[in-house]
Parts: sequence; structure tokens; C-alpha cells
Amino acid sequence: MSKKAIHWSGVFPAVSTQFRSDYSLDLDATHAVMKNLVKDGVSGLVVCGSVGENTSLSTDEKLQIIEVAKDAAGGKIPVIAGVAEFTTAFAQKMAKEAERVGVDGIHG
Repeated sequence: MSKKAIHWSGVFPAVSTQFRSDYSLDLDATHAVMKNLVKDGVSGLVVCGSVGENTSLSTDEKLQIIEVAKDAAGGKIPVIAGVAEFTTAFAQKMAKEAERVGVDGIHG
């Protein structure tokens, strides 16, 4: 995770993941939602949280969402990624992958 100073105050919405009618990820729609949140002035983005669709996504899908969030944030605001997994080993793996992608923080 980056070592830059982050001011952890303000609005950090839990961003919902958008899906197509066949239940595949709609990354373009998810990106659009995130870009609108950034434009509207949120303080950060929280993705793949501990409640919601996170538990039904594969590791690759989660990483795609995190990458989309990083792109939408454009370095202007921090991105926080959830690592709520069923085992400690999976959570550790997800945290390392999220760090590799470049999130600014993680939560469980």
C-alpha cells in the first residue's frame, strides 16, 4: 500500500458492483458509477466490502473491480478494498493481491 499521507475523513461510499443480465461483471457500468462518485466529490471509494456481492465473486473478479476503482479514482482519492474471506489464508492472499494492485488501504 502506498505510503502517501491520506486524510481519513469525509465520505467513503461502499460502491456497488454492476452486473449484466447474465450475471457477469459490467466493468464499464461499474467504472461509470465510480467516476460519477469521484465527480460528485466523495473522499474515497470502498470496493469489495464485507457485505454484498463480494462473497460471490472470484479472486480475479475482485481484482478487476479494484483495478477499475483505481482507474476511476485517478489518484485523486484513496481506494479501500475489502478482504473479507472465508479463511485467514484467503484473506491474506487477497490482501497481498490488493496491495499489488495498489490500493490505499484494506478492511476486513
